[in-house]
Amino acid sequence: KDWTRYQKSEKGLLIKAVEPVVTDGNITTSRGLGTAIPFALRLIEELSGKETADRIAESVVYQA
Repeated sequence: KDWTRYQKSEKGLLIKAVEPVVTDGNITTSRGLGTAIPFALRLIEELSGKETADRIAESVVYQA
């Protein structure tokens, strides 16, 4: 599985991805508090589709 995390949270773990949000199958992970909006938008995209996520991103004036 691919995943991401805050770099200093666990010593000895291999960092699998440096992207702010990673989805692998039905598991979505993010790097931390600073990625809350992209994480939420990814969950919305997974549950309700990209169009809905894009509409919500625009409504909160979020640009990736």
